[in-house]
Amino acid sequence: MFWSPSHSSFMEFLSYDFLDQLCAHLRSDQLRNALKLSCGRWNDLAQTHLKNRRHFNADIKFYYDSDDRRLFDDNRCVLKIELASQETNSPCLNLDYLKRMDRFVKFQNLIIGFAPYAGGALNENFAKVTDYITSRLESNSLLDIKASGSRNINAKELMVSLTSVKFLNFEKVSIQASNAFENFAFCDEFLELQVDQNAHLKELSMRTEANIVGNTGLEALRRYVYKKGPKTLNQKGLFVGDTFAALLEKWTEDPSFELELFINGLPQNGRQKYFVDRDGTTEQQLAEHMHYLAEDQLENLNENRWYGRDHPSHPKACVIASWECYLVWTDFRIHFCADKSTLSEVKQNYLAKKCIRNKCKLLHPDNNSTTDHSSDESCESTDNGSDVSDLLLI
Repeated sequence: MFWSPSHSSFMEFLSYDFLDQLCAHLRSDQLRNALKLSCGRWNDLAQTHLKNRRHFNADIKFYYDSDDRRLFDDNRCVLKIELASQETNSPCLNLDYLKRMDRFVKFQNLIIGFAPYAGGALNENFAKVTDYITSRLESNSLLDIKASGSRNINAKELMVSLTSVKFLNFEKVSIQASNAFENFAFCDEFLELQVDQNAHLKELSMRTEANIVGNTGLEALRRYVYKKGPKTLNQKGLFVGDTFAALLEKWTEDPSFELELFINGLPQNGRQKYFVDRDGTTEQQLAEHMHYLAEDQLENLNENRWYGRDHPSHPKACVIASWECYLVWTDFRIHFCADKSTLSEVKQNYLAKKCIRNKCKLLHPDNNSTTDHSSDESCESTDNGSDVSDLLLI
């Protein structure tokens, strides 16, 4: 819905019931934006909804009842729905209880778990529950799909439900799956649908095993990475969107390119299989293409290294990255940003630092960690058009 100042007076002529239903339908951020353009009865009603609005999370679980052999033999499973207040984290009685305060109910998170699912429980009740929840989504809503177990997922049955239009209104989507999805069908089709048809999608989390995303899913991830506007991709253990070199080249050519990428759980003894450069060292990979800005010693021998640089021709654009090294694994973050003023305060503070001269290879490619630059400890953060072809992220 598009708002303009002319809508303010128009709203005063609409019935109270219609305005009440409209307020119940709009997300909180939409209501706040509308308040800037409105007055009178509409303004009062919108304020009432914002004040009384209550937020809930829904957790829908499918599972086999191990005490009832008949359920397993008949290829059926149990459906369980748990609802909880987001403000207090306390459970609520049931869906009927929420419907009594229907005008002020909004849902933030919808979690659907299959452990494992083989068909039979996606019945009329599931459809009614999800119809109600998805019609009352709040800003920054999350759809979290979880699947585990040794039995294969009935992908066809799942897709009939989860590819419905009602699941295309979430701003955040997360998939957590194991080898239950070994035929690729669900992950690939679900990713393709969300990337190509969900206009609200701005954060995608893939907590999956490497062998459950097929070629169709990989292509969908690449399309998501290069979509216009800010977006976030969270990945566990591997990166399947595109090479780091390609991302850096895209950002160099197009300073409006925006992406926040987070890869967690890279094993320390296997980092080279994901991040490969000329000498195979982790530090060398980013240091050749970004300024070495800082290194922080954390607790328990953990270390955090920060790299970054401004865009060579557009000073508002920047890229900043960090390695957080633990005893047995590493977390990697990189953020391509079109306007550095929108970065968090922490990132802005690191980006404002001068690079550590004796470790910065961007301007001084012959530097190494043992070089003595005690008389000149930092260098200016300017770029020299480093070639990115030597760095490959797979």
